[in-house]
Amino acid sequence: MKLAVVIPLYNSAATIAATLEATLAVEPNGHDVEIVVVDDGSTDESRAVAARYPVAVIPQANTGPAGARNTGWRRSDGEIILFTDADCRPEPDWIGQMLPPFEQEYVGAVAGSYSIANPGRALARLIQAEIRHRHRVMGEFVKAGGSYNLAVRRSVLEQVGGFDESYPTASGEDNDLSYRIQKAGYRIAFNPNSRVAHVHPERFWKYLKIQFVHGYWRGLLYRRHPEFVTGDDYTRPRDILGSFLATAFLGLCPLVLLAPRLMVWPLAALLAALVGMEGLCALEIAIRNGDGILFPLGTITFSVRSFFRVTGWFRGLLAATARRETAGAGVRR
Repeated sequence: MKLAVVIPLYNSAATIAATLEATLAVEPNGHDVEIVVVDDGSTDESRAVAARYPVAVIPQANTGPAGARNTGWRRSDGEIILFTDADCRPEPDWIGQMLPPFEQEYVGAVAGSYSIANPGRALARLIQAEIRHRHRVMGEFVKAGGSYNLAVRRSVLEQVGGFDESYPTASGEDNDLSYRIQKAGYRIAFNPNSRVAHVHPERFWKYLKIQFVHGYWRGLLYRRHPEFVTGDDYTRPRDILGSFLATAFLGLCPLVLLAPRLMVWPLAALLAALVGMEGLCALEIAIRNGDGILFPLGTITFSVRSFFRVTGWFRGLLAATARRETAGAGVRR
């Protein structure tokens, strides 16, 4: 069988060499494997680094990772397209783990999991531990798979039109693709034993900015797929409750100016509920991983993250409303 590995590349000169070395070391299991790197308008040495390896490197103007992935799979000959990212390192049995579910015709895609490439940093360990915590309870089939470790039939990509390029950054375009695959009548299998090592964020502020961006584009995602607004297998009830508590807290904050003594207790109760809930999750993760620092770090990170997510979401909704009003005004003229 012909397989293609597609890797979108943008200003990843520091990580792409390790990604390609790991990808080239993956056991092909008797399949014909081509590796396609799409340089999405990088301004650093990314393309030059990738060109040192025996892979196809396709340059294009910057369109975002969704557009780069579409260019990659359309320019390839693969019957199955495996997607990963320029800061990920597939494990040697990656192909062997990803392909078996495709023996079932109703399986349109297979999603895998993460391992960690930078365990020396506490925040990176926390992110990886939470991912494992979430993936541990996911079943054989899921509603969404991340494009960092995702395999899709070429015929399915052609049927649904590939990734939606209106998502300009890594922001939900993989969820969008997953939802459309299911609407087309296919299922997405999940194999936690298929792993790619990922360089997780190491700086608190960078991680929070990523969460803000994810929240921002969730508004677009759920407008297009309202039936998935209650979440997918990765999103847990805790995420929904955390967003509700953060929203309620932010919504009541302006009332402090009118009645400071009256509002202090409801605000304190909301914050305590949020921190307590996230603290319990962080404690479980710390105990399960035998890593004590994950308890205080997780409590703080998860709690603050909820505010960045909902702030991003509401900012995205406002931007979308403004775009609709502008479009409507144009139609009326």
